[in-house]
Amino acid sequence: MAEHSTALTEPGPGGVCRVCEHRLQPGSLECSHCGAVYGVQNRCPSCRAIAGIDSGTGIGRCRVCGTLRFILSDPSVVRTGREVPLLRRAERARRAAVLRVALGAIAGAAAFAALTATLLLVGLGEPGGLVAALGFVVAALALLTGASLAGSARRAERERSLAVERARTLVASDIVASRGAAIDARGLGELLNLDEAAAELLLAEIQVNDFVHARVTETGELGAVPARIDARALPEASLAEIEDRDTASLRSPSPRGPSR
Repeated sequence: MAEHSTALTEPGPGGVCRVCEHRLQPGSLECSHCGAVYGVQNRCPSCRAIAGIDSGTGIGRCRVCGTLRFILSDPSVVRTGREVPLLRRAERARRAAVLRVALGAIAGAAAFAALTATLLLVGLGEPGGLVAALGFVVAALALLTGASLAGSARRAERERSLAVERARTLVASDIVASRGAAIDARGLGELLNLDEAAAELLLAEIQVNDFVHARVTETGELGAVPARIDARALPEASLAEIEDRDTASLRSPSPRGPSR
């Protein structure tokens, strides 16, 4: 949601960084010398700190709390915060994928060790038939467990990717609603750190989801104007309500490729 700026959220007099006292570049809210950022558009919706993200523009991780967030260079965009629950879900899915990959690797190593030991003992003629069979069963179970964990990790990664894409769509709808006039793919791409082709697909997805009605600008480029939903007029919803509403949609296929 929109927040009022204070002296502590803005550079010092004359555009000087309050941390290192170097002068900021004209029009910039980030110090090129120490990395300090300013402006309410740089406030993290999770930890509430005025902080940048690790990728510089678009989507990245908050430098304070490490959660995913979008940063827009245009301070006039009214942020509704609807993307926050989806980004939190994406982070949970990423952690689940990493954990399952690690457990799958352990299971795979256990399967390899059990199989190698069993074959070695069989080659030496040491174990009886029952012991050898048990070794093969243990190896097979470990291998199946690893395969299952690998598949679960892939599903978690797909959920993460889809959640990020849905969050980007909500941020894009905030941009369109706040501009109050046509915005072309190039302008949207600059704000979200996307190439023009990806931004055109995003505008098309916004139209499909009935956020806005797309139209063609006088120059022939795909543009969009606010229609039935105005982000500034949306009632504030709890995170639980938003998460419940998006649960089913996250399982539906996305018309676009993996997130950037």
